Amino acid sequence: DGHLAWVKDEETLAVLTELAGPYILIGASDEEVEDLWKWTDGEKLTWFNWDRGEPNNGSRFEHYMQMRAGGKWNDLRMNSPTPVGFFVQ
Repeated sequence: DGHLAWVKDEETLAVLTELAGPYILIGASDEEVEDLWKWTDGEKLTWFNWDRGEPNNGSRFEHYMQMRAGGKWNDLRMNSPTPVGFFVQ
């Protein structure tokens, strides 16, 4: 059983940034409670790497985390037209 990768520290961020394409989904969401971001294991985020202006819940349905080129994070809606890949751990 796999799940989307967790990026809980700078070391993991560095590895995934090196391997990743420009946009990948990573394993965090605020779907249950707006602005309460949790990893898929239920742990609240204690380290953040949001891009400037994020998370912004731009479409009011942006509940999933995307890592952009360079490792910065963005909140994203599930049916976003932005192409994304993913890492599973």
